[in-house]
Amino acid sequence: MIRIIVLLLVVVLADLSAQQKPAAQKPPRNPRLFAPQDLGLLEPPDREAWQKPDQVMDALHIAEGTRVADLGAGGGWFTTRLARRVGP
Repeated sequence: MIRIIVLLLVVVLADLSAQQKPAAQKPPRNPRLFAPQDLGLLEPPDREAWQKPDQVMDALHIAEGTRVADLGAGGGWFTTRLARRVGP
């Protein structure tokens, strides 16, 4: 009889311990995709030559006074050029 009680107790305790799941941990929050010192990797010195921002803005008919939004601006390389083009 004692063996049955001990066996039953072991089975119940094993089942209870198997059901307990650790609390889900949230990954650490990192608001920046790139550290400020690494942004230069995205903005090589020749970027102006191959990206041709003036031609892009001309094709989009962006002129002084145009309302613009730079979504996904990254380090803001294009944003500063847009701002210069549209003015205050």
